Amino acid sequence: MSMRMLSIAAAGVVTALFVAITAVPAKAQSGNAEEACTPDVMRLCQDFVPDRDRIVGCLKAKRRQLSRDCRAVFSSKGRRSRRGG
Repeated sequence: MSMRMLSIAAAGVVTALFVAITAVPAKAQSGNAEEACTPDVMRLCQDFVPDRDRIVGCLKAKRRQLSRDCRAVFSSKGRRSRRGG
């Protein structure tokens, strides 16, 4: 049961994380980020749940170990921020 609760907490944190760190108008983006990165959070950064900032730092530090989809979330965020300002 605690693993299930941890998974639910991680999913919530990942959702809040990407809503907070990305300025994306499409609501679907946060859902896609959650779907893409929750497994990576659980595999690589579960020690930092529910601390959003530490999860982001962990995911960035382990970028090479991220799944292709989660890595794409971070890559697309970086491209938007460079274009936007």
